[in-house]
Amino acid sequence: MSTPTLARRGSRHPSLLPLSVLALAALLPALAADAKADMLASQAAMEAQSNYRYSFEVTDQSGVIAKSVMEYVRPDRRRQTMATTELIIIGKDVWSSRSGGAWRKLPPQQAVIFAPSPGAVKAILDKQTITLVGSDTLNGRAMNVYRTHYADNGITSDSKVWVGKSDHLIYKTVETSDATAMKVQGVGKSTSVGAYEYNVPGLRIEAPK
Repeated sequence: MSTPTLARRGSRHPSLLPLSVLALAALLPALAADAKADMLASQAAMEAQSNYRYSFEVTDQSGVIAKSVMEYVRPDRRRQTMATTELIIIGKDVWSSRSGGAWRKLPPQQAVIFAPSPGAVKAILDKQTITLVGSDTLNGRAMNVYRTHYADNGITSDSKVWVGKSDHLIYKTVETSDATAMKVQGVGKSTSVGAYEYNVPGLRIEAPK
């Protein structure tokens, strides 16, 4: 059955569009808002877990260029491990260690760069276009799949995010970034693939002694 239209074929009147398309067009702003709200709800669901671990790997045309692990223990403890640097963040306090060396507590003017601030996630999401693009199954779990787009200060980023339908937790991310417009040597196109684990047994984060 053909979809009914409200104008004769060939007319330039906007009501030439099929009713189903017109209805979808009217819903798009609401759908976009719902997708963004879904991402905020996912962040809240993650923060409500006892802990989580996010492991990701970044590659470019030359191969693997970075690996990192980010860990969170409720309510305000975080640790990030990179190639030669480890950070521990507890509330507003931040400690840094390089290449397994001594820990150094960062002064407040440096710590504020790493310590999370209220509303930071929402501020980032507000700069993104987020759409629900379909469903998938990941490790036996039913997922909603979202696509995000971000462009700011010479960087563009497009991501796919897998979110559990039943628990609203993020389980996988795939991001492609392009910073060639910044014209910084060694900075260009890259892909990051990440995975989340929740309620990891024995995961603890303590202040360095």
